[in-house]
Amino acid sequence: MNNGFALGTALLFLLLFTIMAISVLLLAGSYYSSSHNLFESQNARLAEESALQTIVESYNRQPGPIQFNPFEYSGYQVSPELKSAWSPLLSNSLHLTSRKGPYFVAQDVSLRQRRLEDFAIYSDSDQVFSGSSLVDGLVFCRGILQLADPVRFRDFVQAEIFPQWNASFRKKTLESFDYPSLDSLFASLPGGIIVQNKNPLFWQTDHYDLDLDQLKIQLAKKLWNITYRNQVVGTSTVLLLRFDSPLVVHQSDSMMPYLSTSGPSLCIFSSDITITSNLSTSGGNPLCLISRGAIHLSSQLPIASRINACLIALGSVVLDGQDVSIEIQPGGQPMTSSQAASLIAEIKQSVFTVEAPFRTSLIDSVNAGQKAVWLRGSVVVKAGIRMPPDLQEIHFEASRTVFPPLPYLPFIYVEEGTSQWL
Repeated sequence: MNNGFALGTALLFLLLFTIMAISVLLLAGSYYSSSHNLFESQNARLAEESALQTIVESYNRQPGPIQFNPFEYSGYQVSPELKSAWSPLLSNSLHLTSRKGPYFVAQDVSLRQRRLEDFAIYSDSDQVFSGSSLVDGLVFCRGILQLADPVRFRDFVQAEIFPQWNASFRKKTLESFDYPSLDSLFASLPGGIIVQNKNPLFWQTDHYDLDLDQLKIQLAKKLWNITYRNQVVGTSTVLLLRFDSPLVVHQSDSMMPYLSTSGPSLCIFSSDITITSNLSTSGGNPLCLISRGAIHLSSQLPIASRINACLIALGSVVLDGQDVSIEIQPGGQPMTSSQAASLIAEIKQSVFTVEAPFRTSLIDSVNAGQKAVWLRGSVVVKAGIRMPPDLQEIHFEASRTVFPPLPYLPFIYVEEGTSQWL
């Protein structure tokens, strides 16, 4: 009987051990299966992210009509699909799926057309910078970018920089693009509203005078209506105001709104443009000044000035034997206490909040009455930017506001932070 009991006990322990072993094997199998699935899912996501980059890079190598076709990538069948027709002005939503056997991932991501408004500086020629600079936006210089003082670049730079030790970078890339010349980009501009024949609303002796405070824009029945000093200037489907003679632009001092303005963007075109005051948005409308010749920042500007406008100079003037597209004239008007306080408040609410050394330096220059220029809009030039010897600081900031009349570049990119896994 004792032998029977011992045998039964042994069999019971064997059964329990077998059950435990089977359970462990089942758990291990389940763990392996879930780990394998997780591993494959992560692989699928990584493959899809790489495939997305391949899509963008492949298009940028051979720009043309925007059309994405399915393809195989690292064993995955990748299917990209635009949710609507491609727009060179807006974000374009791309639905991307990747499948390999039972493994499937999908995401929505936004693509955009590369535009001049993405650049802090876009130059068709060599440039020489003097004065400390913070550059917030893409940089392209078709030649040598010579730096006499320290410059901090916050975005990708495509230029030959000399000397390298005066440059610091937040982002670096080995990728380069064959950016088109301004002559080819601006072969033509859409119509707009034309001010010509010395229109008495604007004409002053030998030039047109534009007080932005007096300019009003309204949309009626899909047409833009522009009035000046309460008189109608014209209507157009394109928000572009053209002057057939040199133009002087000014407005009363005001602090630029920290948040993006919601009004339509306004382009102003002339043969030559002189700016005689700080510029902010015109009635809530982002501003782009386009000169067929040069743009001049007058000595009538405050000694520390801020120009919140995209500046495009498609030509140049010869100054001291040099071709100059943007002339920053020396000197400037002493700042009032309210002007200085307004500018300092604006500095503290801008990109300078994350670049403390440049913020402190610029505020010190304002308080000391030194010459400083803050260009809060893309600078696009055919020739050089002339910087005077008394310039202590010059800072550049991309517009990042779309101006529909402007041409776009034949490249695309993925908008940061727009990827959403489904």
